[in-house]
Amino acid sequence: MTRIPATVVVALLLLVSPVVAATPAGGVDPASADGATPSIEHEVAAPAVDATSLTESAGPISWITHDGQSSRGVAGETARSIGSTLGMADRDLRAELTEARYENRFEAGDTSAERQAVLDEALADMERRHDRLVEREREAIAEHAAGERSTEAFLRELAKISADASAVERRLDHLDRLADRDADVEISTRNLRYAMSRFDTPIRNDLVAATTAGGPVGERIYVETSENTAVLSKIEGDQYLREGIQTDQYDPDGTEQFQSREEVLETAGSHYPWLYSLAPNEREPSSRTYGTTTRETVNNHPAGSSRIFLDSSTKGVFLEYHTLDLAALDQTATVRPSDSEFTVGANRVPNGGPLWVNVTDDGGDPIDATVTIGDGHTARTGDDGVAWLLAPEGDVTVTVSAPGAAENATVTVRALSG
Repeated sequence: MTRIPATVVVALLLLVSPVVAATPAGGVDPASADGATPSIEHEVAAPAVDATSLTESAGPISWITHDGQSSRGVAGETARSIGSTLGMADRDLRAELTEARYENRFEAGDTSAERQAVLDEALADMERRHDRLVEREREAIAEHAAGERSTEAFLRELAKISADASAVERRLDHLDRLADRDADVEISTRNLRYAMSRFDTPIRNDLVAATTAGGPVGERIYVETSENTAVLSKIEGDQYLREGIQTDQYDPDGTEQFQSREEVLETAGSHYPWLYSLAPNEREPSSRTYGTTTRETVNNHPAGSSRIFLDSSTKGVFLEYHTLDLAALDQTATVRPSDSEFTVGANRVPNGGPLWVNVTDDGGDPIDATVTIGDGHTARTGDDGVAWLLAPEGDVTVTVSAPGAAENATVTVRALSG
């Protein structure tokens, strides 16, 4: 890491142009996107800052971003919702009644063919419910981006969608149990289970738990949406959680393009060169098939884990989520302001990732300071002088105030355009 003297600057971790992990048709593949070294501005022009990789073997982090699109970024929180809790309970009750009706019809069947028809009808009903959940997600993202849905309502809808998907999976369990009662009928719920798993993410699980009084409330979740894209992120303990959705990369009616599992992993690797070059992996990247339109790859790596959903028609990423250990992210970029009474150091993974700030005195001892970023979010560094903050995509202004200091230190992290 290059040490920059004189000017108050913030060095970015893994400095790259904003990169979209899932490239739309005709777009630029992140694996070939031009990397550049940004300048970071204050009162005096700052020298260029060298980029740093997550590991020596890994390239810069790429993931779903809004890639310069007009977006709406708002901080939300996990919250209780009596209405949502009652609504989920009502849906569970209706699901149980539906299960009972199918079971009664199954048991009333005189032949295996009649019982098979009941199972086929029930499975088709579950497939329609999956399609409706996908559409609800798409609508919620577009409405939030347009300002037609509040962030609270958006997060609440994501929680409901996740809970409804779990209810469908329980109904699939019920269908499997019914099928076991007749050796001459068969049903395959595997593909639909896999398809439903897209709604089962760490952040959404937290939203469901908070909504239904089973989890903590008041946890900050940063939400940024554009017409077809949503990114959610939070810091949970010593981990950074990030979920990205691109609805325009999902084409359930498209034609299969992948010819082999190897091609799936090769395509995923082209979207995430940093991820597939991390070594040693806890295990090799895996790939699973969901019906005819979805491929999922899972990669456990030294910095955490990632789960990627590829559409077999577009070959684009329509869903991703990452869990990264904060300790694995670089925390070494420290610069000395020429006009400040304390030292400010900061790192950030590319566009939209977590921001690390470290404040120390002349002797290198940590300072319990207050850190504020441009959207008004404030955090204290604490006894270790360190604070992690969720920041929006684009330029981010960081202001640090320390006890006894005559003036604050304000720096701007300037994101590069693609």
